[in-house]
Amino acid sequence: MERIRTLIVDDEELARLRIRKLLQQEVGFEIVGECDDGDEALNAIRELQPQLVFLDIQMQRVGGFELLARLDEAAPPAFVFVTAYDRYAVQAFEANAFDYLLKPYSDERFYEALQRARERIVASRLRSYGDRLMNLLQEYRNPPEPPAAHEPVSEPGFPARLVLKTGNRLIFLDEGDVDWVEAEGVYVRVHAGQKSHLLRESLSNVEQRLSPRRFVRIHRSTLVNVARIKEIVPHLNGGSVVVLHDGKRLKMSRSYRDRVNATLG
Repeated sequence: MERIRTLIVDDEELARLRIRKLLQQEVGFEIVGECDDGDEALNAIRELQPQLVFLDIQMQRVGGFELLARLDEAAPPAFVFVTAYDRYAVQAFEANAFDYLLKPYSDERFYEALQRARERIVASRLRSYGDRLMNLLQEYRNPPEPPAAHEPVSEPGFPARLVLKTGNRLIFLDEGDVDWVEAEGVYVRVHAGQKSHLLRESLSNVEQRLSPRRFVRIHRSTLVNVARIKEIVPHLNGGSVVVLHDGKRLKMSRSYRDRVNATLG
């Protein structure tokens, strides 16, 4: 089977060396080049036509996002962003990055990204990925007209996706997929469908990253997606029980009742 042509882009020599050594231990990948800035990488992508690029986001000259904005290939490669800064996670996700490695990453995490890339490329799904990337870049160069007055507008300052950091991994969730969030001591558990994610973070911090149009505090330790609320059942003590569509029952404190009513209208 033809090996996957891979380009390494990072302005730190040791970072490139680590990726090179890990790639050389894996069958099916061919390193076609290494670059230490975005300008050089842009030319290499055009000339070498790699299928996979490990791309550092923050470099001294031309960075990863600027490279993407200048890319004009009809079928761009899959990009795995590599960075020591998790603050770029939302931008990377919105740029349709194939994967995101947060330094320092483990060998296992690297090979997980590599395996996902292999499956995507071998399965010939790269072209659809490239189309999505180019559409995004087209929107970046030519921002769309503002929506009409009757169209819903996302609230400024609240991203449509929630980035959860667990250890050295980043998990991306659409805000609308989150059902409810609860505090567990010094941790927070985010419930989304059949899965939950435990974070070492305060509930207040998570609440600040969620749109108040979608999420409401019903208890000092509980946030709920209002779209998941099926009914609210009053309790004798003045509080209430919030029943979600999946049958989950959550306690609502009396002190939060007015806030919930105002959000629900």
